Amino acid sequence: MMISYQELVRTFLNRRGFNQVLPIEKIDIIITDDAVSEVDKLALQKTRVKLITV
Repeated sequence: MMISYQELVRTFLNRRGFNQVLPIEKIDIIITDDAVSEVDKLALQKTRVKLITV
């Protein structure tokens, strides 16, 4: 079964894993759908990461 990139982001955005791919400071843009929570939006506003919802 294949999942789309949007489903992957939505599924894992609110989960904490045991590994880190890269620090948040290295991310410029996150593109997701409008299901992102207000808590996540506020957390990203405190960083330099640009959040784009489609």
